[in-house]
Amino acid sequence: MKIWAGLLLIAVSLLLPGCATPGGQPTAEPSEGDAGMVDFTGSWQPHLLYLLATPHPRLYVEVDAVAGCAPSDETLNKLREFLTTYCEKPDGIEIVRRPLISKEEARGLPPHALARKFLAGPPAGTGAAPAFMYLLYYDSALSEESLPAAQSGFNKNPHTDILPYPSIYMNVRYGFEKSVPDEMLVHETGHLLGLVSRKEFAAGHHCLDPNCLMNRTLRISLSRKFIGRHPTTQIQLCGRCMQELEDSLKLSPPMNLRYAGPVLVRSEIGYEVLALPNRVKVVLGDLTDDDCQAFASEVKAEAPRPSDQELRVMCVVKPALRQNPAALREILRRAQADPQACVRHVASQLWQKWQQQQPRTPVEMAAQ
Repeated sequence: MKIWAGLLLIAVSLLLPGCATPGGQPTAEPSEGDAGMVDFTGSWQPHLLYLLATPHPRLYVEVDAVAGCAPSDETLNKLREFLTTYCEKPDGIEIVRRPLISKEEARGLPPHALARKFLAGPPAGTGAAPAFMYLLYYDSALSEESLPAAQSGFNKNPHTDILPYPSIYMNVRYGFEKSVPDEMLVHETGHLLGLVSRKEFAAGHHCLDPNCLMNRTLRISLSRKFIGRHPTTQIQLCGRCMQELEDSLKLSPPMNLRYAGPVLVRSEIGYEVLALPNRVKVVLGDLTDDDCQAFASEVKAEAPRPSDQELRVMCVVKPALRQNPAALREILRRAQADPQACVRHVASQLWQKWQQQQPRTPVEMAAQ
């Protein structure tokens, strides 16, 4: 197996995160699973790319939607108001609706497969590159159509992914009244902005204040139809959540994270981690803009498969590094201690292949 001359492709499973559950009175049961919600610490602080003016002084929000699932102008206006309130983007915030995805194109494809196929990213242009935020509105009934029951187990709750790629998935088939998705979108966007990562008065990345929009359960106001009240009993963020955002705005910009078009890039010593929805590419060696563009093109060109709900990890060793066995060995050792499990896994696989083929050097293996 010529692992140093090409790509090593590994598929691993990832439990997708659940999020808040909208319900009437009494409250609905909370959704299951927060495995994809992570603490914003160390090398992983993508929320700061949205909140801070550096390194991205503007924000580009892409909204993809299956026909019949598109959010209203009012919903997106509430999103814009929320982002404008808390994000420091001196060059502006742009929310762009993409052309609708037809029901025929969406039929039988889970949400991450739809995202990979239709995500476009910000257009190339002059000026500073924007931070990129992705939203997908879909219908789980269409996504599940013709799928065997064993393959339809994707997360159907409106939810936010933080790992491996920050993004929001809004299932319009989920059981909430028509007016509640406005609040649900603000809730999910709050997660992208780093809420609720604190340890105090929080559980499962949700606020314990029942009157806060970041509470796990959104409670429908039963009296609103009669007296014109807000559709949910939660009207705004609580003081703790607002303080959490204010504290984040005082932090230094992340030195190792940036967006290159739609690709989220995490830079470590000797290697780079590129991410798109449920796709990760580890580049050992020096990264170029062409590498990011190639990764985006590779992911978009994939033939969508209904059964493909797993995280897939690719790894490539740049040619220059293959000529330096000592440096490559040190980078592989470092990558095996990466904060992200899938990166550790692929680095370990490469390391094992190398060890099995000793005493040959990586240069000799690359030349095969």
